[in-house]
Amino acid sequence: MRTACRAEDGRGAPTTLAGSPPGHFGLNRPLELAEAVHRGEITRTRLMELAPLVLAAADDGDAVACTLVDRLAAEAVAFVAATTARPGCGPDAVPLVLGGGLLRSGCVRLHTGIREALHAAHGDPQIVIPDTPPVVGALTLALDAAAARTPGAVPDVSLDSLAARVGRFLG
Repeated sequence: MRTACRAEDGRGAPTTLAGSPPGHFGLNRPLELAEAVHRGEITRTRLMELAPLVLAAADDGDAVACTLVDRLAAEAVAFVAATTARPGCGPDAVPLVLGGGLLRSGCVRLHTGIREALHAAHGDPQIVIPDTPPVVGALTLALDAAAARTPGAVPDVSLDSLAARVGRFLG
């Protein structure tokens, strides 16, 4: 939202993000969006809905969106570097799983940035992008724990079935 407002008032570079985020909420201008958030008409939580717009704009070549996505890729790589610096956690010790909505988005620029930086720093680490949302794994562990405490109380649910149910719920 900040980059869109800066583009609108002339302090920042032009960007398609000046139009798409406000439009997502039925508004015309970034400053209208900022005011609506300030007044509580649009919650800060709803601003998460804008992430796919930024990722799409980056893949379409918008320079401002590319900068934001490149920063996200650098943060993901920094997290991997911090984790793999721990004893027994080198980049070859386990696959690097890119989980979560942004990392599973399919954004070509994001994935390319992460892969290239990891390759430069660690050679050729194994990178995995799961087909199912991370919540499926958490739900599977919760069901397993519940079944262990009370045998027969929890129905046996396959991972594929659970993933399909979660997918329908998440839309």
